[in-house]
Amino acid sequence: MTGDTYHDRMTMLAREITRNPEMANVLDGITNGGEQDGLISPDDVQETMALYAAQNVFSNSRGMQTGLGGMFGGMRQLRMNQEYFAPQPSYTGGAYGGQAPRSEFSPYANDSKEDFSNKVLARFGALEDPNKPGFITDKSLSSVAGGYHLDGRPATQDEMEIAQEMLSRGDQFKQLDQGRSGKLDGAFSRDDLGDASNKFRAVSDHDLVQVIKDNFRQYTAGANDGYVNVNELKEAAGVIPSDRTFNPDAREAAAEMLLRPGLLRELDIGISDSGRGVEDGRFDIHNLDYMLSNTK
Repeated sequence: MTGDTYHDRMTMLAREITRNPEMANVLDGITNGGEQDGLISPDDVQETMALYAAQNVFSNSRGMQTGLGGMFGGMRQLRMNQEYFAPQPSYTGGAYGGQAPRSEFSPYANDSKEDFSNKVLARFGALEDPNKPGFITDKSLSSVAGGYHLDGRPATQDEMEIAQEMLSRGDQFKQLDQGRSGKLDGAFSRDDLGDASNKFRAVSDHDLVQVIKDNFRQYTAGANDGYVNVNELKEAAGVIPSDRTFNPDAREAAAEMLLRPGLLRELDIGISDSGRGVEDGRFDIHNLDYMLSNTK
């Protein structure tokens, strides 16, 4: 063994299959009418899992007539399939393109990208890769989707379903994977999820400025404060510590504004009585109105 949890488990899987000719034959030929070609596809895996699950249910219904060895052997094979044959991120149709099949009963199938990202964020610790702290990886998702965490703990049904849903969303996985780093390395962080869960991510500059204006008093230090500065936006976005509270729209709009430095700079400069304003790290209502009239 190498000490790498994922690769060691794959080695154990290969050994398990070679010690079980019946399972190897099923995996090889289940989608080819019984004919074997020496290859195992994702469809072969899914069909085999379904077959063992059905056999296990049938064995339980027959009780002692099947013998304890046969019943527990079927359960052991089902567990092995759940543990090792987990779904992988679907990148068909080009790198990361398309979607993988998901269960028709997935409770997350109809969630928007933003809503689903929020739900993954809420379960970040349960999906986190222990070998890469601070990140959810394709390996940790695949493991949880198959029924077990990388450290061997059983996954809950909810954890399995949310991991399976994430693996089925190839385009969303790509977006998260690239995240702030821009690299495709099979991992994403809390920050990447936070960015993706922002409902203002796709809005126009004009609409984002309007939300900032609507929440102007959420950002200012008091009712008589006529300016919002960059640090106050960072407080609202959670970038720097704050003892203040902000409503959800104010938080997400601030976070999105910070991700648009060009727009923030234009808002900062804005307009003055003599023409263009100065870049001083803050903006007022007049600057917001000026930007609203100059953006679409």
